[in-house]
Amino acid sequence: MKRRILSFAMVLCLMLTLLCGSAGAEQYDYVALGDSIAAGYGLEGFGAVAGESGELVFTVPDGCFPSIIAGELGYKLANLAVSGDDTAALLERMETEQYSRSVKAAELITLTIGSNDILVPVMEKLAEKYMPVIMERLLQTEADEKTEQEIQSADSVQQLFEVIQGLNDYLCSDEMAQVLDAQVEQFKVNWNTIIDTLRAWNPDAVLIVTNYYNPYAMMNLNIGYIGLNLNIGNMAQRYLDQMNAYITENERNGELYTVADVTETSTNVKLDMAALSGAMFGAEVDLTNAINLDPHPDAAGHVYFAEQIKAALGVMPAIVFPDVQAGIWYEDPVSFVAGRGLIVGDEAGRFNPDAPMTLAQYMTVLYRYARAAAPTVIPEKATTGENWKEAAEYMNAILMDGCYENLSDNMSRYQMADITAAAMKLLETAGKTMNTRETHGFSDVTDNENVLFLESIYGIDGYAQKDGTYTFEGENSIKRAEVAKVLFNIITKSAA
Repeated sequence: MKRRILSFAMVLCLMLTLLCGSAGAEQYDYVALGDSIAAGYGLEGFGAVAGESGELVFTVPDGCFPSIIAGELGYKLANLAVSGDDTAALLERMETEQYSRSVKAAELITLTIGSNDILVPVMEKLAEKYMPVIMERLLQTEADEKTEQEIQSADSVQQLFEVIQGLNDYLCSDEMAQVLDAQVEQFKVNWNTIIDTLRAWNPDAVLIVTNYYNPYAMMNLNIGYIGLNLNIGNMAQRYLDQMNAYITENERNGELYTVADVTETSTNVKLDMAALSGAMFGAEVDLTNAINLDPHPDAAGHVYFAEQIKAALGVMPAIVFPDVQAGIWYEDPVSFVAGRGLIVGDEAGRFNPDAPMTLAQYMTVLYRYARAAAPTVIPEKATTGENWKEAAEYMNAILMDGCYENLSDNMSRYQMADITAAAMKLLETAGKTMNTRETHGFSDVTDNENVLFLESIYGIDGYAQKDGTYTFEGENSIKRAEVAKVLFNIITKSAA
């Protein structure tokens, strides 16, 4: 098994098992809770079979994200997700012994629940209001034995537009807003109860929750000449934003759970007026044929879910550089930071571990880290292309008051200490990482608070001397391999 760098939040025994990769390694329990997304609805292999007592039992597809994660990380999966469940339904299921027993034994729990809290009442209201109309249209079409060509005639297409517009107007009405506002408030109550119960049952398991993508993001369309104006996507986004904000606010810096962000999925849905196909997530509209309001991810979407959850766990793809020797002291740190996209290699695929790092390069690296850690606080800036220094200039301004005039200069070890300490204090990570270690001190550093701060909190390294002392050598330029080790120490110790 390829070596992977795992999250600092994972228990030590799991990390050692994965690093060793022995064939007889013990499997750790993984419990997947949630709705039809986690259950793999719509994927090949999803279906219902008769259980031992005659009840319907849904098979778990190999391609659903819990199965992918279990297979890649060596877990024994208990997929307890049920299609159609909302938070209230999950709470009822959590009253059973099966759920409590499984959660208490788990090392990893994923939770994908809440979408149906707003989807189910919407569908119920639509069925109540529009099903009679739809059934009447279907029966009329069958009675008239219309041909496909007749059905796709201008009159039929116009009728389709009218139905779509009616659905849109009702979904965006005040009546529906009252229903959904109440649902969101109840979701918050149920969410708290679910999380509190899971943590009461198992305070030590790694708990990853997924947030909510908008499957109808592309359903905002204004075609004036045919009188079609859709804004379902914006309506849905309003409520999903509230739910996403709530679960993020209650994350408590990872103390309760970690959010795996899947909200970028809407960018994978593209509107083609002729035909929409291959949408990895959510609805499709083909104005010449049909409407597909299925909100579920396809196989590619489940792979994306799995990748986002693994990223939240700290499991990163193995990055191999030809100039990073296997077993050398910086091999794991380089793989770690490269896997997170913090430091990249050159065009030839080399890491250049002994090359010095410039101020601009390090500012850019810290920007990527800060942006990932606090995306709502740190604005988006360019880190690649012709304007790649935009992020570096931004970090120079907010961290160092713009004191570095030439960001192309090689960075000294003292400058690294000053910049890094400022970044950590900006992100307020120092307050939760004050488990200071016993330090050996640096014989050439007596009053540099930033060097001492980084050494005591994050275990920043110096150079061992023959007499048993250590030196920091702050005036020297810092190498790329050394920067990788600094970042490795900071990130792993920040959430320890």
